[in-house]
Amino acid sequence: MNSGRSLWRCGARPNWQTITCNTPSPGLPLQACCRLSIYIKYTMAKETESLRGQLLIAMPGMPDPRFSGTVMLICYHNKDGAMGLVLNRLVGTLRIDQVLDELKSDIRLPEELLRVHLGGPVSTQRGFILHGGELKHSDSHIVTDDISLNATTEALENLVARGGMIPWRFALGCASWTSGQLEEEIREGAWLTAPARRELIFKKELPLMWKASLIEAGISNPEMLVAETGNA
Repeated sequence: MNSGRSLWRCGARPNWQTITCNTPSPGLPLQACCRLSIYIKYTMAKETESLRGQLLIAMPGMPDPRFSGTVMLICYHNKDGAMGLVLNRLVGTLRIDQVLDELKSDIRLPEELLRVHLGGPVSTQRGFILHGGELKHSDSHIVTDDISLNATTEALENLVARGGMIPWRFALGCASWTSGQLEEEIREGAWLTAPARRELIFKKELPLMWKASLIEAGISNPEMLVAETGNA
């Protein structure tokens, strides 16, 4: 799994936008008075045998401690690699209105929308917005029939203006894999895959998401899993 290489390597050039960072929270991997760059890649090569729109569930024997106990949504996947967002981790107690100068609104948002999620260890100074498919935006990338990915301030402002009527999550960073790397990790038993359901992604409490995802994958008793794949 990559820990710092540029995510976008193929297809169209990303559409870069920049938003201003306020005072970062201790533990946030940003320097004071930084610029938080967010971007979205609006085309990719044709996906074959794609895992896009699938959940990745870390197995108990996950060798990388950064992903222990995580649930991830695969947003892009093709022959050149993959990109996903961790769904069940937060950047401490940081709130989105503490990070983004552009988020100036008198609309009272639900507390869960103000939390900043930790999307992964790659590109931790970049923000990503996972949102319900009801928001039709030219820069949104369709992940599933009812979930899309965006990274523009325009989309963020649109979602805020709707006051939580459309579900969304804001994350810093992502996870990425080179060609064939994700497939190899799955073969080695690091990850289990399952279909992504919108209700689980946007409504399930974060501490409960890992077990709930295993049940989605057909494991009725997650406690029976053991740390070493293949042993019972």
